Amino acid sequence: MAVGATAAEDVFVATGFRECLESVPDWAPTLRLCDPVAVYRSAVGLVAGTRPTMRDMLTALTIKRTFVRADRGEPLADAEKLSAAGVDVVTIADAGHVMMVDQPEATIELADGRRVPVRAESLEGHDLEGAWARIANEAPEYAKYRTKTDREIPVLRLRQR
Repeated sequence: MAVGATAAEDVFVATGFRECLESVPDWAPTLRLCDPVAVYRSAVGLVAGTRPTMRDMLTALTIKRTFVRADRGEPLADAEKLSAAGVDVVTIADAGHVMMVDQPEATIELADGRRVPVRAESLEGHDLEGAWARIANEAPEYAKYRTKTDREIPVLRLRQR
């Protein structure tokens, strides 16, 4: 089976992408829209990781930060450490890996137990560039990550409903 970042790129593109669609049916509706080369390169990047880690970059920011997770996702390791670093940890109910698709309108639960109704939106155009400018100012190491990939890294805004 040629699925994942351990296969050669040409093998994954030729056969592994199709195998991935078939072996992970929950991802297929979204994954089928992606370019197989982009999926492969993203997987390789995820396996390699970043230095400093994304978590280290998040906790080092001096702006308001929020870590959003889905309740049908994997457990969040060290949520208490994120909260202790001033990062709000929120959980989207009844959502999986693609939270914005599953629940664009949701109620998030803050670390202190408060529940807030929100709508998630992906930033575009001027708003996206403004967010990246702020990120580059506050976390230049994270901003460099944007230059190392061909894919657009989404930046989300949660608006209270």
